[in-house]
Order: sequence, then structure tokens, then C-alpha cells
Amino acid sequence: MGVINWINNLFKIHIKKYEAELAEHYSHPEKLQADTLQQILRENAGTAIFREHNLRPGISAAAYAERMPVRTYEETLPYIERILAGESQVLTRQRVRALAKTAATTQKTSKYLPVTREHILSCQKGSW
Repeated sequence: MGVINWINNLFKIHIKKYEAELAEHYSHPEKLQADTLQQILRENAGTAIFREHNLRPGISAAAYAERMPVRTYEETLPYIERILAGESQVLTRQRVRALAKTAATTQKTSKYLPVTREHILSCQKGSW
């Protein structure tokens, strides 16, 4: 068996692991959304932004929507500046390892987005 066939077989084995999980997500998207919200609430309880908006694990999606306003980047910038100043647990409890700079293709100025180890791993998993 050639190297390419060997790599393809490994990839197929890896994808098979996620096949049942993906099928469950596609058949019950509302449950996936509710579970994802609760995971985010658990993982980020105690952060500055969650304290400011009285967010905690177990609240409903409706309560979350009421308490957490949709923000523009400019409205989020003060939180990012706090991260730049060295403050931790502002937007996430995870350690911010870097700030990614956007390419500014649609606007004249770049934007900075916090990057955590978990974010990188999530992007890698999603690309598979």
C-alpha cells in the first residue's frame, strides 16, 4: 500500500469517529444549540463580561439573549484593550495566547481578535 493510500485510510478512520456525532447534531439542531450555550456558560462563568451581564450556567437561551447585547467590534474594543493590558478572564476563562489581526479587506482598519489554545484546536477539528 502506498503512502497516500495509508494516509487516506487513517483519515477515513478518524472521520468515522465523528460520523455518529454529526448525524446526531444534524437530526437535533436545537439540542446542539442549547448544549453549546450551556457549555459556553460553564466554561466562562466568572469572566468579567459574564459578571457584568449576570450570566451563569443554567440560564435559558431567552435569558441569555435578554442579558447579553449584540455588539459591534467597536463596542467590544474596551474588553480587548483590557486583554492587551494584561488582564485575564475578561471575555473567556481560557488564557489568551495571542491576538489575531484581521486583514482589513472590507474596512480601512484591522481588528484584533483574541486567540486561545482551544480556539486553535477547534479550528483544526473543524477543518478536518
